[in-house]
Amino acid sequence: MIPQTVREELGRASAPELVRSWMDHLPVWLEVRSPSTAPDSSLAKLDAGERDAITLATELHADQLIVDEPTATFRGGGGKRTAFRSGMSEGVCFRLD
Repeated sequence: MIPQTVREELGRASAPELVRSWMDHLPVWLEVRSPSTAPDSSLAKLDAGERDAITLATELHADQLIVDEPTATFRGGGGKRTAFRSGMSEGVCFRLD
């Protein structure tokens, strides 16, 4: 499952062609859903995709959240600490290379 904002980010002209093409032909198993609640104010420093992904994962009580941000973002006070404050447990954020 991905938020609509992530789908939009991955469909931008700046995304690799392969990714844009994949977003145009999503597999049947991938659900696009927007969070039903407003993001927590502690997520304000994150971009819209990160905010919505953390908000949606929190709403769904997800066990894991896959992100593509540099490790420094999560260790330096960005996404991972924010995810912990949002009630998600340690080890929930993974980096994709």
